[in-house]
Amino acid sequence: MRKLGILILVLSLVMVACQSGGGNTGSVSEKAEEKENVIEETTEEVNEMTEEVNEMTEEVPVVVAGTVSITNALYAVGVEIAAVPETSHEIPEDLLDLPRIGMSMTPDIEIVKSLEADYFFTNGMLKESLDASFTEQGIPVEYINMSTYDDVIETLTYFGEIFDKTENAESVIAEIRSYENQAKEIYEGKEAKTVAVIFGTPGSFMLTTSSAFTGELIGKVGAINVTDDMPGSMAPYIPFSLETLAEKDPDVILRLTHASPEESRKMFDEEFANNSFYSSLKAVKEGQVYDLDNNYFGVAATVKCGESLLEMAKLIYGN
Repeated sequence: MRKLGILILVLSLVMVACQSGGGNTGSVSEKAEEKENVIEETTEEVNEMTEEVNEMTEEVPVVVAGTVSITNALYAVGVEIAAVPETSHEIPEDLLDLPRIGMSMTPDIEIVKSLEADYFFTNGMLKESLDASFTEQGIPVEYINMSTYDDVIETLTYFGEIFDKTENAESVIAEIRSYENQAKEIYEGKEAKTVAVIFGTPGSFMLTTSSAFTGELIGKVGAINVTDDMPGSMAPYIPFSLETLAEKDPDVILRLTHASPEESRKMFDEEFANNSFYSSLKAVKEGQVYDLDNNYFGVAATVKCGESLLEMAKLIYGN
């Protein structure tokens, strides 16, 4: 309202300037030139104020984030978010009081609809289970692929473009690139190590391939994922067997958890302590077994992917 008042005042000044004779002295041509200068300067001010008022009155789209990864990507680019999913994972502190739409895999359609969202972004892997419900309710939904490292870069670029936040997106991407350079300083010129990522969930183990985010980071830091030449490696996770692990005998073993991480880590500890098989592995003998931090490593990529890459380089090659 204050800026609008100023704009009205400036417009009044233009009118006064147009009516002014430019003072009581000087020739007619001088008066005309002085009036023209005043009008030109005042018009420039009016244009500037009009732009500011337009920015203030522009309608802000209602954006709802369906997953934590997408929440953090939108936030990093500077997009205003109206609601976020329920989660135990880390999201920015100033989003904690926003409305919750339920779990990412089973969002509350009624809550999303009540928000009158202009955009609802969720993971592309959920399209099959969610699309019919959202279409039926007329909710505009976009499915974003956030599975890999490169997906993150593409998503940041996309959000920057559609929300006119290109400069912010470029800044975030530049920071990711800086982590890449730091990682390269650690692994470049070193002999490639072989690495196995065991994905543990309550009751089962699997091997993580390079088609999954954490698995792909191994190749990005110059190491070799033991699954790369195994059948089924196009899938993100493949069956785990002690015989396969013994055959590959990796230099480094990484232990990844997702659902119920504390319970999964306990299962890992018990398995490695009670099964004498593991003591014969090179990675165990040389103390090269590490639990991956869930803040950096998970089943999907995040805006922390650059930091994840650097952490992977440190784990495998030391620092």
